[in-house]
Amino acid sequence: MLFHFTFSGEVRTTCDRCLGEMELPVSGEETLCVKFSDTEHSDDEDVVILPEKEYKIDLAQWMYEYVAVALPMQCIHPDNADGTPGCDPEMMKYLTEETDGNEQSSEEETDPRWNALKELKNK
Repeated sequence: MLFHFTFSGEVRTTCDRCLGEMELPVSGEETLCVKFSDTEHSDDEDVVILPEKEYKIDLAQWMYEYVAVALPMQCIHPDNADGTPGCDPEMMKYLTEETDGNEQSSEEETDPRWNALKELKNK
């Protein structure tokens, strides 16, 4: 048996940058092959082997996995038309303050021995 899945819609998820809730468009097409056999193992991940006496298959887990794989690795609000991040401005304020503070403190705390090593590297 061959199952062809075509899906499109939106997934409600959390933004990885500002932790705000967002709707992410997702779509895709997948094919699942189901074979009947007494063998319990298949080397192909898109092939499911069912015992010959089975007459039902639950496709919910497969559909969930197909949608999960279609999601991007990093879910971030899209940028606004003016190029600014579409994330929560209040949260972005905290993120930029932390970044600016860390850069200044790391420059001040540099060990002088590292400067000598950097000079050797540049030669």
